[in-house]
Parts: sequence; C-alpha cells; structure tokens
Amino acid sequence: MTQIKTITLILSFIIYCTVSLPANAHKEHGKERIKKAQEATSQGKFKWSTYVNSKYQFQICYPNFMIPQGEADNGDGQKFIAKDGGKLTVYGYYNVINNGDFLKTVKDSTQLTIGKNGHITYHTYHQSWVVISGINNKKNIFYYKFLSEKNDRILVLEFVYSHILATKYNEITKKLGSCFKDINRSSSSDNL
Repeated sequence: MTQIKTITLILSFIIYCTVSLPANAHKEHGKERIKKAQEATSQGKFKWSTYVNSKYQFQICYPNFMIPQGEADNGDGQKFIAKDGGKLTVYGYYNVINNGDFLKTVKDSTQLTIGKNGHITYHTYHQSWVVISGINNKKNIFYYKFLSEKNDRILVLEFVYSHILATKYNEITKKLGSCFKDINRSSSSDNL
C-alpha cells in the first residue's frame, strides 16, 4: 500500500510540474544563463593576461578563457582558442613581398584569408596600421589589425568567431584592438 501511495505522489508531482510550468521554461532558463554570461562578458567580469612576443616586439592582452596554444617554434607568435570556437592568432613577419608596400601586402593577405565568398564590412587604412573586419567564407566574423613600422615588419592580430557569439565577442574585440601594441612604439593610433 505504501508503494502505491509513493508512486501516486511521484506521478502527481510530475503531472503538476508538466501542467504548471510553461512548455518553454527550460529554454527561457537557458536564455537567461546566456544573457547573464553575455552581461558578465560586457562588464569585463573575467580576467585578462598578457602575451609578449620578444622576436617581433609586440604584446596583446587576452581573456583567460582563451587557452594559449604555445608560441610557434619559430617564435613568430601564438594562437589562443576558446572552447566555443573563438580563435585569436597574433604573429609578426618581415614584409618582403610587394616591394615592402605595407598596404598592398595587407590587402592581398586579407583577401586570401576571407576567401571568395567572404566580405569586408569595415576597414580603415593608415600608413602604419590597418583595421579590417567582416564575414569570412565560413560565415564567421573576423577582425584583423595590422601594425607596421617603416614597412619592414608587420604585426598581425586575427580574431575569428561564430556570428552566433557576436554579442559575447564584440566587447572583447574592442579590448583586443586597443591592447595589441608594438612595444617599440607608443603611438595613440594603435588604440583602434
């Protein structure tokens, strides 16, 4: 008799929960968690670290949820990858193509990276720095920042993430753009 009462009580509770809670309650709870995570991101409630590259003399800050993959064997830079697929890559190289023309090199390399179906939604070109963003051929959002000193050395920040994560990563992109620095230079133009 006690088992029947227990089973009846459990079934009554299940029926009550099914009828009382809206059909999309679990979805709303999930949306609320995503919203809180996005608010925490926009308010900077996670820690930042700094990577410094001694070979090409640059530095970048990065959020601690992006895992450093180790500096490249040749010392050119490093990748940082988040569990949600966000990828930050920073590196340097010497501009030996296009007769050292910084802007031409940047335009050529950007076009190769975004592919035929990608498109640029924002760009600003200056003599010693460039910012380009848009959608690549895989429908991911990209943000590139290039720095150059006397056109011989190019420093590159590549940040790519799913368009679904735009709310989370838009604020992070702003901070990355402002903290990516040529250590040998202290120009305010690098703060874009």
